[in-house]
Amino acid sequence: MGKPVIFAVDWICKPDKVEELKKIAEKLAPACRQEPGNIQFDIHQDSRDPTHFFLFEIWKDADAVKQHAETEHFKTLAAGEATKCLQDRKLRKMIPLAPRL
Repeated sequence: MGKPVIFAVDWICKPDKVEELKKIAEKLAPACRQEPGNIQFDIHQDSRDPTHFFLFEIWKDADAVKQHAETEHFKTLAAGEATKCLQDRKLRKMIPLAPRL
């Protein structure tokens, strides 16, 4: 088994697409959590800026990330519908320093 892969993702939503993105997130998160290689998948919305969403993902290893990218829900919801709602996004691959894993 390889090392866990951790992503911190910022989604900045178009102001007129916030409610649509929330509905997409509500479908995406449970589908991702069902994947065998998923350890954690959370989506949060900033309490002061409703256009800012934060995703925190932990995957078992790099193979799990590859398998995730091939799922229908990733292609349809994350890479498809969600992307159309965004004005910006930032993906950071994190290095665990003091994880609870």
